[in-house]
Amino acid sequence: MKGLVEGAKLDAGGTITITEGIAGQGKSEITAGMDVRLGYINQSMVEAGGNLFVEKSILHSEVIAKGDIYCQQGHIIGGVLSAGRAIEAKDAGNRMSTITELYLGVNKKVKAREETLQDEHTILEDNIKKLRLIGNHLDNKKHKTGELTPKERVTMLRQKNSLHNYELRRQVLLEELSELKSDIGELKDTRLSINGTLYSNVEIGFGMYHRKIFRPITNVYATLTKGEIVIRSLG
Repeated sequence: MKGLVEGAKLDAGGTITITEGIAGQGKSEITAGMDVRLGYINQSMVEAGGNLFVEKSILHSEVIAKGDIYCQQGHIIGGVLSAGRAIEAKDAGNRMSTITELYLGVNKKVKAREETLQDEHTILEDNIKKLRLIGNHLDNKKHKTGELTPKERVTMLRQKNSLHNYELRRQVLLEELSELKSDIGELKDTRLSINGTLYSNVEIGFGMYHRKIFRPITNVYATLTKGEIVIRSLG
């Protein structure tokens, strides 16, 4: 496809090529089963089942590639990028220390959903525990006295209804969590290459391991070695 894509959604099972680029104020989305080739990405969502090739820049966008992300002649500023194997760019971040997130071997979008579900599951478990304690207390009183007060009977009905709803929701959460898979690559094959400058306030993630950059580093090659993100400046 020649030209520019603005505010549109494209979905293809194969490769998508846009010679100029995509700009969308957060409204443009591209999803491809294979590679995606673009001039630039600006405030858009792009997901490639293969590799992503960007000629110029990736700005304030959410980008996922199961293979590699190549922006070797341009810069990455802002947004969140996830790649299964490698991210290569000229620069990452900028002199203004714009928050920029680069993740290897993990789908950050799915990971964020996992974390949200896990948080909700923790709250549900706590509520279920409290409701069961209330139910046990009322059951014990009924067994000892043979009856409950009208207020206690209403409380028991509410307790049983809430417990039922919470347990149903917990089951839905567990099923969704079992279906989610945030990993999109093998960590032993992942790498980050920045042939220009890796600026401060860029966060790098290799699976569960994270590292934040506090000062600019030039000509960077980063890998995960024995559970540690190792960053080498090649001069």
